[in-house]
Amino acid sequence: MQLTNFLIPLALAATVSAAPVDCLGKALNIFEDINCPLTSTAILPTIQQPNYAELSAPAASPSPIPTPLRVVLGHGTQNYTCSTNTASSKPVAAGAKAQLIDASCLAKYPDLLHSLPATIMSFNPKQLSEFLAKKLNIYSFNAYIGDHFFSDATTPVFSFTRSGGETIVGKKSENVAAPATVNAKGMTDGMTTDAVDWLKIAATEGTTNGCKSVYRVVTAGGKPPATCEGQESTVEVAYATEYWFY
Repeated sequence: MQLTNFLIPLALAATVSAAPVDCLGKALNIFEDINCPLTSTAILPTIQQPNYAELSAPAASPSPIPTPLRVVLGHGTQNYTCSTNTASSKPVAAGAKAQLIDASCLAKYPDLLHSLPATIMSFNPKQLSEFLAKKLNIYSFNAYIGDHFFSDATTPVFSFTRSGGETIVGKKSENVAAPATVNAKGMTDGMTTDAVDWLKIAATEGTTNGCKSVYRVVTAGGKPPATCEGQESTVEVAYATEYWFY
């Protein structure tokens, strides 16, 4: 089965780091088209680096190369709780919340698509909001198609009801460490200490579009601090990622 390599050329990564506005601007031009048909040429990213595990591939039947049902960008927060604000306590995962933006048309431009999570994380939240408001109102043409949240600490939900679609409830089935190609700031320094794991999520209920699995890949940001020292009882850490639905 053919899967795309996540390794981003150094020149592209440097461009993303040096000019995130240009990179995001190119993507926003493509966002003017939404709901593009997806085919088997839209290839799920894989890590393909030494000493890194891979997520198992989506079921290929009946085609040797599976076609995704959806490709979306997620941007929001990974959430954690702290029982105390001391170094002896460690943050405990408490779900996530994110907006889901249609990226089906970007799937034809994989280098650009895969650069976006790190690019988004290179903006602070205020800068990102101001840039989007100035350049493009994504709400005006329905690129914002869904919401990701957790119904409890371990149950992810992907709701596309705002765009007339399905609601998928899942359970994490696999996780692997994020690759060392690009860190959460888009820099090629060989470290991804800020990037949450890549995931495979099995759809367990609520599926109305034939979805059986969801992949969280090409992550940027989202990891909690090492300890709860100096933290509030609730910790929100910004992240961006791609979600692929099969």
